[in-house]
Parts: sequence; structure tokens; C-alpha cells
Amino acid sequence: MKQLIDRIVQVFLVVAMFCLVGCGGPAPDEVAEECVECLQKADFEGMKKLATGDFAQWLDQADGKYAEVTISLGEKPATKMKETYDELKYELGDVKVEEEKATVHLKINGQDTPIMLIKVKGKWRIEKFAFPII
Repeated sequence: MKQLIDRIVQVFLVVAMFCLVGCGGPAPDEVAEECVECLQKADFEGMKKLATGDFAQWLDQADGKYAEVTISLGEKPATKMKETYDELKYELGDVKVEEEKATVHLKINGQDTPIMLIKVKGKWRIEKFAFPII
């Protein structure tokens, strides 16, 4: 009886492992939604964790520009800029997945701003996203 229970536990663990490995992390729309949440907070570091390639480099530049504005305008205007991202209207739309690439349609204040994702080491990462720098 103990051997039967051990076997059932082993089978359960193997099935659970395959389920976890097969998931491959969040879906493209979930990554896009997390990116928008980071954008609302002007959290460039959070966005960098979701980015790859040119978008990651672009974020480094945007983060540097934001830091310059923070220094030159002072704390209160920079805080106001951060609040502006939160005031924008974001509408996540359809998701189109083609093998290792995906597009999540997004509108920011009614303007189409698609988010392009690719799979990197089994996880969806943002390759292109032209959000407004305020």
C-alpha cells in the first residue's frame, strides 16, 4: 500500500512539473498589462524587467531623460509628471500571437500604440513599445 501511495505521489509531482514548465510564464497580454501598470507609475526599472533588445536600450535613455527632468525641475514638477502617466486613459485590446511573436493592441488616450513582444528563453518580453515620454 505504501508503494502505491509513493507511486501516486511521484506521478502527481511529475504531472505538476510538466504543467509548470509548460506554462512558460505570463501570457503576452499579462506582460503588456504589467508594463502599462509600470508606465502609470513611471517605473522604468519595472518596465526594463519586461523588456528586451532595442526597447530595453530605449528605456535606459528614457530613464536618463526622466532623471534629468527630475533634477532640473525639482521634486514637485517631477512628481506631477509621474501623476500625468496615471491620468492617461489606457485600453488594452486584442492579442495576436504568431509562434514566437505577439502583438497586444493598446490605446493611450485613443491613440493606437501597439506593444510588440517576442519569446526570450520561453518568456514573453517586450521588443517594441512607443509610449509617450512626458
